[in-house]
Amino acid sequence: MSRSTWFSALDLRSGYWQVPLSSSARPKTAFTIGRGLWKFNVMPFGLCNSPMEMEKVLQPVPASACIVYLDDMLVHASTYTVALTNLRTVFQLIAKANLCLNPAKCSLFHRQTSFLGHVVSKRGVSTEPPKVEKWKNGRHQCRQARCTASWA
Repeated sequence: MSRSTWFSALDLRSGYWQVPLSSSARPKTAFTIGRGLWKFNVMPFGLCNSPMEMEKVLQPVPASACIVYLDDMLVHASTYTVALTNLRTVFQLIAKANLCLNPAKCSLFHRQTSFLGHVVSKRGVSTEPPKVEKWKNGRHQCRQARCTASWA
């Protein structure tokens, strides 16, 4: 990614809920509400193995062209032509896996983009300006500061 100048951020729509559970896994997600017993048909958020299963689904995405974190992806390239090729490859793999993107949270072909709360550009990765302003202005509580420091 160090030589990349083109970036596209992609977000899967309700990522985990797009992954169907096998019939043998469904009873393991059972819960009760009132008098009924309910089971998930799709992978819910919060299960300890959900991130690993999502990783398996997105494993065919080439690491040299795309960074995957849970249901977020950053497609990058050094030239526009390569960026187009990489994005086409990722779109084909997403379609093959029967997944849907959230268009409102996708940004395509930018020189810099926001990804996982950071700004990514050819200069590298930096913290988003609003987060920096919070620190400069000192308007945050101790817990927020600790969480921000561990994330940034």
